[in-house]
Amino acid sequence: MTGRLTGAHFLPLDGEFISLPRLKDWLKLLNMEVNRGHFGCYAPPFNSEKWLSRYSFMEKAGDRWWPYFGAVYIVQAIKRVNGMRLIGPAWSKQSANAAQGVPVTNKIHRTYVE
Repeated sequence: MTGRLTGAHFLPLDGEFISLPRLKDWLKLLNMEVNRGHFGCYAPPFNSEKWLSRYSFMEKAGDRWWPYFGAVYIVQAIKRVNGMRLIGPAWSKQSANAAQGVPVTNKIHRTYVE
């Protein structure tokens, strides 16, 4: 609303912002569970430090009186997956059956007849 009055927008006009209920639906589709969340930035978006300090009371009161009307929210989600059960070692303890090798010698056996 302040952007319409002053002509200066503090957020991108073509931003694709996601509402909190829609984000929670997406997380539910991904089998994720919302662990905790936090809202913040309740003061109006002023450029001067003077006006920001005048409305600093809204940061403390926002958490108590209008928690869902913060400009920013942070959500932490956890994905729960089933753990693996290791049954045993993946390798086999049996030795591989290989063909028996034949030794090769360089000796020549000659028999001499006298």
